[in-house]
Amino acid sequence: MRRVRLGVGETASGRLQRFRAFTLVELLIVVIILGILAAVVIPRFSDSSQDAKLSAMIHDFAVVKKRSHCIACTTRARFRCLQRLSIS
Repeated sequence: MRRVRLGVGETASGRLQRFRAFTLVELLIVVIILGILAAVVIPRFSDSSQDAKLSAMIHDFAVVKKRSHCIACTTRARFRCLQRLSIS
């Protein structure tokens, strides 16, 4: 049995096989679609990150209020400024 080395794009019968490549228009359409999707998705992520920062800040203030209240109870001092805060 004789082995035949095939060239690029050649089939066993000797005919050249046609490769279908993407055209420039098809690639531009894909890039435009990806750009539109990115423009829709990115603002949603930035809004959620701002919401997360705000909730973390509220949590930190609540922790400060609770710890200050504990200090006030142990030292029998009163923090009037903390009583006005309505953070729970």
